[in-house]
Amino acid sequence: MKLYKSLLAFFITCAIFCNNASSQDQDVKFYDVVKDDSVVMYFNKSYNFTEQKCAENKRYTRIDSYGDFFKSFIDVDTLGNVIGKGNYNEGVKEGYFEVYYANGQIKCKGKYQNDNPFGEWFYFYPDGKIERKLLISEADTLLIEFYNKNGEQTITGGNGFFDGEVFGHDRFFYTKIIAQGNVVNGKPEGKWLSFLRNAPYCAEYYKNGIFDFGTYSNIIQKDKKYTDRSYLNKYFLSSYIESLDQFRIFKCNDYKNDSVVDAPSKNNTKLELSNFRSFVNDAIGRALEQDFRSGNYSEYQQGNNLFKLSFKVKADGTPKDFKKLTSWGDQYFYPVTNALSMHAKFPAFDRVIYFHLIIIKSPSNTVSYQYKFSNDSDDGF
Repeated sequence: MKLYKSLLAFFITCAIFCNNASSQDQDVKFYDVVKDDSVVMYFNKSYNFTEQKCAENKRYTRIDSYGDFFKSFIDVDTLGNVIGKGNYNEGVKEGYFEVYYANGQIKCKGKYQNDNPFGEWFYFYPDGKIERKLLISEADTLLIEFYNKNGEQTITGGNGFFDGEVFGHDRFFYTKIIAQGNVVNGKPEGKWLSFLRNAPYCAEYYKNGIFDFGTYSNIIQKDKKYTDRSYLNKYFLSSYIESLDQFRIFKCNDYKNDSVVDAPSKNNTKLELSNFRSFVNDAIGRALEQDFRSGNYSEYQQGNNLFKLSFKVKADGTPKDFKKLTSWGDQYFYPVTNALSMHAKFPAFDRVIYFHLIIIKSPSNTVSYQYKFSNDSDDGF
């Protein structure tokens, strides 16, 4: 097998989620051949593949002739501690998987079938105590058991009260959406509340386990009502493995600890936000993936789909007063603003800054995106 030819397939696949501003480079040496089709691949704390010199983790795996993961893999940190293991078949997750905390305790375990979680899945707290038990089928995901941080079982046999983390549609791995509500027969019932970083996120209402409608605050209308999909009824929590599956590749220089390189000029905001870049790429990629897996692909028109927001800067350099300026793109508001709030710092600047994101859907139904900052609302793409 010609391994190097196979690896080119990765770069082609990666182009679906490429960002022109992300400095991804096909010349990055992010792997070493161990023997034949066995490789060791290097990835960083943001779970993007990168050069060995700045990698915090390694994946030991095998690559088939199409450039896909196949058979078993094991991921370890620089000290050799296992952080995850599982199995692929022609690039598709298949069979038993385990993910671990940094302290060596198991975080979650269960099976995948044809790239989707299936059957019983178990999640645990860092001290090793069980947190939840799920029963997953093609039709639904049921919450069977739940234990709070005090070890008290609040859901038994699919009935009780839930107060824990959910996988929101725009959640990315470094934030948590906490949801609260009653569970009947494994499904949410009645009114549910949720919080993002201790601030109200959204409220949703369910009848007989079926999502009715939800409301959340945004800059256009307070308590905006939505009926298209639930953001809170996803008890299966994504792990770093899904991030690696997106196969993003970065040079070491793209992961500097400082967030700001250039100050915005009076007439043009030209920013190099290296730390922010890595996190916003992950956030946008996850929102795209969730839309397509949830059947919301039709929301994207052929050609350009524009999302734009504005913000100001606090005295400490952190963004504030986010405002969404386009009718399209609600699913990108929280991922982008959270990436900005948590990972970007700006020089003192008394003018409004604009963030422009364009999602491009080609006639062949592949998707790419670009983003930029500016001082002008109309200075987009």
